Amino acid sequence: MSFNLIHENWIPVRREDGARVLIAPWQITEKLNPVMALDAPRADFNGALIQFLIGLVQTTTAPKDDRAWRAGLTQPPEPDRLSEAFQSVSAAFDLDGAGARFMQEATLKDGERHPASYLLIDAPTKKPREDNTDHFVKRDLFERGGGPITTLITGGNLWDTIWLNVLRSGDIQALGNVTGASSRFDEKIFPWLGPDALLEEKTGKSTYLADVHPLHMYWAMPRRILLDFQNATTENCMLCDKPAQCLVFQYQDATSGIRYKPPWRHPLSPHYRNKDGTLLPQHGRPNGVSYRHWLGWVLADTSSGEEPARVVHEFSHRQQWSELHEVLNRGPRLWAFGYNMAQMNPRAWCEGTMPLLQLGEAIRSTCETFVAGMVRTAELIAGNVRRCIKQAIFRRPSDVSGDLSHVDARFWQTTESSFYSLLEQCRDKVRRGDELTPLKMEWLKTLALVGERIFDDLSQNNQLEVADPKRIALAARELRRLHAPTNKRIRQILDLPTRT
Repeated sequence: MSFNLIHENWIPVRREDGARVLIAPWQITEKLNPVMALDAPRADFNGALIQFLIGLVQTTTAPKDDRAWRAGLTQPPEPDRLSEAFQSVSAAFDLDGAGARFMQEATLKDGERHPASYLLIDAPTKKPREDNTDHFVKRDLFERGGGPITTLITGGNLWDTIWLNVLRSGDIQALGNVTGASSRFDEKIFPWLGPDALLEEKTGKSTYLADVHPLHMYWAMPRRILLDFQNATTENCMLCDKPAQCLVFQYQDATSGIRYKPPWRHPLSPHYRNKDGTLLPQHGRPNGVSYRHWLGWVLADTSSGEEPARVVHEFSHRQQWSELHEVLNRGPRLWAFGYNMAQMNPRAWCEGTMPLLQLGEAIRSTCETFVAGMVRTAELIAGNVRRCIKQAIFRRPSDVSGDLSHVDARFWQTTESSFYSLLEQCRDKVRRGDELTPLKMEWLKTLALVGERIFDDLSQNNQLEVADPKRIALAARELRRLHAPTNKRIRQILDLPTRT
């Protein structure tokens, strides 16, 4: 009997009383001791699981309109209803067996064999091992995968988080060309049901969004793999150390899989426009998640062409914000996660949350302009602080290429609470029609003070015996000049009046 991802209890979750259990997907709306959050042994697994569940609900139970969407949030479907809906696609979710296999090419033969741990992104594969370049990867702990950043709206429990990121059926259809696309649950949505039709097969064939159903984006299959269940054993899992009835140790893979070509716009990822206007997904940033990402992740940045994920855009424009706040028992937040990659190698897992505010259409444009000025001023001053610290410490700062990312991290973290406080004040002032210049000046003062404090701490820290007082003094004076309210660049970014 095959292992079916719809029927089996395999998703690790935490219930309201703190119990950690495994459930089937249709159990996510159980009312007695409700499911609060995912509880996988790795953060990236939780990220993958939430996308799996959102895709499953989006594919099978998408609301037709706003009324149906609100009903799904205030009165979640009973587990029996979810089970019935999920059953309609269960044939595509067999993990093993003789037929189609979930996310695998069941007919793959004579593929190259690898340890199953190679499927994990942070584990070294063959070449890094041979070259001994896997120093920062846990060799032999797991024996791969990176992609775009994912941004989601979080709720009070697991169902809330899933449903807050489910689009109306019409919104999904608007993401691609559904003309000629099948509405049935076939390979146009689940590519492993008929992979041969989409495989590149070394011919250069590419797959475009117009070739498939828009829901295909939730189930894309760029790799050709086949898990080896014939040699599976019953042992403890090396990841969670729990007994496993069927532990897979290896898989096969082959080249020439499905080659996806833009434009694709996944609903869960923010995007930007490149020089020729093509929308491409944003990826994980090396310094984590902070309010610097409000532009492009929460609000559109017209100057850079960055746009929030479709689910974030739709949520931000909903008018029932007060109702949502009551249902969630708190303000909604943005959850962002993904790997920061460098030449196909993971450098860091980036994850964080940030609060969201109701702006409303009447004040949105003014608030967006204010936020843009705040973030760009912070970016400018953070760069100035970093540069002036190098000038204070090193005789030839231009020749120094050391990592000063800790300076940026401290700057953004220290100014974050002030940013959100001023953002709320901005919203209230715009609603009343008040002048925003005092808030801009307060923000500039906060940034300057934090920047000077960081400069003072780091320009002389552990350097007293070799510090050059004159060089430090000159760098400090330069920093104050760059952050003065009279600085032309700052006045331009903040759109300050001629006299303040």
